[in-house]
Amino acid sequence: NEKLEEVGRGCYVYSADECANTGVVIGERGVLIVDSPATPTLAEQALAKIRSLTDRPVRSVVLTHFHSDSTLGAMAFEPGEVIASDLTRRMIETRGAEDIRVSRLRDPELFAALPETAGAVTPTMTIASSMSIDLGGLEVRLMHLGRGHTMGDLVVWVPQSGVIYAGDLVQKSSVPYCGDAHLADWPRALDRITAFRPSALVPGRGRIATGAQAVATAVETTRDYVTTLRDAAAACVEQSLGLRDTYLAVSDALAHRFASRDDYGFHLPINVARAYDEALGLDLPQVWTC
Repeated sequence: NEKLEEVGRGCYVYSADECANTGVVIGERGVLIVDSPATPTLAEQALAKIRSLTDRPVRSVVLTHFHSDSTLGAMAFEPGEVIASDLTRRMIETRGAEDIRVSRLRDPELFAALPETAGAVTPTMTIASSMSIDLGGLEVRLMHLGRGHTMGDLVVWVPQSGVIYAGDLVQKSSVPYCGDAHLADWPRALDRITAFRPSALVPGRGRIATGAQAVATAVETTRDYVTTLRDAAAACVEQSLGLRDTYLAVSDALAHRFASRDDYGFHLPINVARAYDEALGLDLPQVWTC
């Protein structure tokens, strides 16, 4: 059930069931892709859909973060550059292989077409904080707004179209994955996204937020989930509760507002574990191995 939707002038999003979203920005000089599907096979399907709009070359693939479901199909687009933040490159080098292994275990259907020999995608260009790309008729800004979903998140802002591709920093219909998160810092990154006043926001997965009110709601709902998770876990640590009792307490705190959202139960155990670790003072998230 794949589709390619226009979200602003020159800005599109490719989506398919159970897959992360892939952003597409088309200028006179070429195409910029934001994140890739989870496997080269899925990326080839996305590229075929994009070719129904344009035959211009893919100049760049921008990786908003290091997770396998948003990176492993990147080379199928045959891009001129694969761009990520310096911190995302570090995460790929230190955690990429384990992330692929864990992703296969957690979501075997999504990664069924991934070759057994597949390794992490290595960026050909990295940035510390920001850069601009002239696509011809459209300026695209890549920005690291601080730690949040991971330490190296990038957002992609197309000011002339009012569209921001937020990666997994913001979700509209899904629950965020927080296994590699920095929960104390995440709300500040959300404040910086809001400051751009986007008219459309493309999350890392799930439905698009179109219109200023929908964008604000998506950002604030994400903020509510992150802060409730963080604060509930911190309260448990203050009471010297163990991880099991913390899981039960945090689940109770989140369930009323978020249990009906996509991926709620799937992400909850790892999200609680990360919140518990952060409350104990572990700044750098664990490398997940199972």
